Amino acid sequence: MTNPAWKQEERKVARALGGERNPLSGSNSRHTSGDVIQTPYYVDAKLSGAQSASGSRHYTLQREDVVEVIEQTRAEEKEAGLMTVRFKHCSDRYVILPITYWSQLLPQHLRDTREPPASLELVAQGTLTHRIHRQTLQKLDNLYEWDAGCQVIWHRWADAEETTEAIITWDSLLWLLDSLQVCPDGCGWQALNSEVETECPECGTILEGI
Repeated sequence: MTNPAWKQEERKVARALGGERNPLSGSNSRHTSGDVIQTPYYVDAKLSGAQSASGSRHYTLQREDVVEVIEQTRAEEKEAGLMTVRFKHCSDRYVILPITYWSQLLPQHLRDTREPPASLELVAQGTLTHRIHRQTLQKLDNLYEWDAGCQVIWHRWADAEETTEAIITWDSLLWLLDSLQVCPDGCGWQALNSEVETECPECGTILEGI
């Protein structure tokens, strides 16, 4: 049985998010049309082997793919939807988050902050596709570490007035997910994990320190 690189990538992403690879992604799946099952997130994992004549690696972001992530996340009642992108023969992986889900993954005290102290803006020349080069994404590694763990590239389509997607590194996504502490009372309040007890400002529930 063959084990192509794109299947291996889906499996790695799934395991890192605490789930499993969806063996029947798309309309044939009984679980989700995404690439990962048994997680609260809708995930579309991409592996790009595209190269320009100069050897520069790139990924062509399709606007319809972003729209599908948003629509399927809503339809399947997932907590958030995201796309992951890794370039063949490279270890770095990046995450594209529709801006709505970016804010949902942030701790409560950071949700009103759209712009980190250091970030980049990437504006597409078109409205349907955008070729994004690996060299551009690698600039994330040189940005100031916002709140100790997250660097951001704001992406915007040519016909959009505001940011439509946030692009972060894979490590930044894992940092966000691991750092969140959710109120067990179900009020929806979130904050960064703390070593001391914290009182939920919404309902008064005491959250134990880690």
